[in-house]
Amino acid sequence: MTAQACSTVAILIATVVYAAAYTLPGCNNQHGRPMFENSSAFALFTVTDYIAVGCSLTSVVMFLSILVAPLQLRDFHHTLPRTLTMGFTFLFLSVAATMIAFTSTVFLTIHYLEQRRWFRTFCFSLVSAIVSIFAMIQFPLYVSFRETLMNIIKLPKKLLKCVKL
Repeated sequence: MTAQACSTVAILIATVVYAAAYTLPGCNNQHGRPMFENSSAFALFTVTDYIAVGCSLTSVVMFLSILVAPLQLRDFHHTLPRTLTMGFTFLFLSVAATMIAFTSTVFLTIHYLEQRRWFRTFCFSLVSAIVSIFAMIQFPLYVSFRETLMNIIKLPKKLLKCVKL
């Protein structure tokens, strides 16, 4: 169930960031080159967009390998937790990279708006707050999940030590 839901989310992210790679922010100049190609925000958008595509597709592969693999009892102690952790890690990285790509796109488009300075500052602050809130909410959840998995992996070893005594 978890692998199905996470693979669906990863596929949606891959679809969105793949489409964003081909519909670059801004328009092209008279030579057919992107208008923002010399901007550092454009470079950040490009790099994070490709990172998001790679991480989301990797997480899809991880979650699909869980769904289609014939798992035996010993796989539930080692292989499954490792694959699930890797899938969650790549999914988290793809969401974070997508948020950074979105933020850099907003920076690009707002920077060239002919609005008042306070409006640009407000938009920059709002986007930065959204990304910060996402990181503050999701990262502790990921750390907690990883610690729980490590404790589950160590549990059979502890039980075996108790039985041998």
